[in-house]
Amino acid sequence: MVYSVILAALSSPDEAYRSGNRILNIQDRDQCKAFDTAQPVSFAVSNVISNIVYGNRFEYDDPKFRSTVERARKNAQLMGCASVQLYNLFPRLFNWLGAQKQLMKNSLANRRDITKLIKGLQDTLNPQMCRGVVDTFLARKIRLEASGIMNSHYNEENLLVTVLNLFAAGTDTTSSTLRYGLLLMAKYPKIQGARACVGESLARTELFLFFTSLLQHFRFTPPPGVKEDELDLTLVGAFSHAPLRHELCAISRV
Repeated sequence: MVYSVILAALSSPDEAYRSGNRILNIQDRDQCKAFDTAQPVSFAVSNVISNIVYGNRFEYDDPKFRSTVERARKNAQLMGCASVQLYNLFPRLFNWLGAQKQLMKNSLANRRDITKLIKGLQDTLNPQMCRGVVDTFLARKIRLEASGIMNSHYNEENLLVTVLNLFAAGTDTTSSTLRYGLLLMAKYPKIQGARACVGESLARTELFLFFTSLLQHFRFTPPPGVKEDELDLTLVGAFSHAPLRHELCAISRV
């Protein structure tokens, strides 16, 4: 139940408030059910990027969406491992390594899925009503070709790479920062107490919106039986630092 509310909180503050009232009844509000923060945070962050890029969000139980996010998250971990670092330095010597093969397999799978999504948007494109980044890119491509410019940077390969880069750069870094922030809130509860928006300029940042939305609706604590000073703040990974896998409790402030 808390898992669903966390997803809603990350997606929309108002939706989080309504979902919390529907899902957590009076008796359950102060009860703590621990959950792994990795998936719901990653899914929510990726869905924000999806809304910007495609102009629509995915259902969190969509198997293709879940697979794409999981592959991207796994690739971020693989890129930091020693064997992939060796491959980057000496590709001809270490192209047989399992981690490198898995990295390429995941990347190709995500590339295929995103290509299909772009094709669907291209088939339903209305240049006068752009839904997101992909539509804007395609509309610009059409205008250039109409004026006789056929070899611009606005081509299908660059569009695909741009979308891939937006997801790769935005999902793991933002979700890792959020997860570490929530872990800090649980370890040092005295610095928590419902945040309010301190200014429109800060509210423009995705990270600020995510974090304040969560803290406005929930108080984060360690799981039952775990003390605050037992929470491990160690960061792992060489490519992008993320906290160790952990579980937290989200207790409604309502």
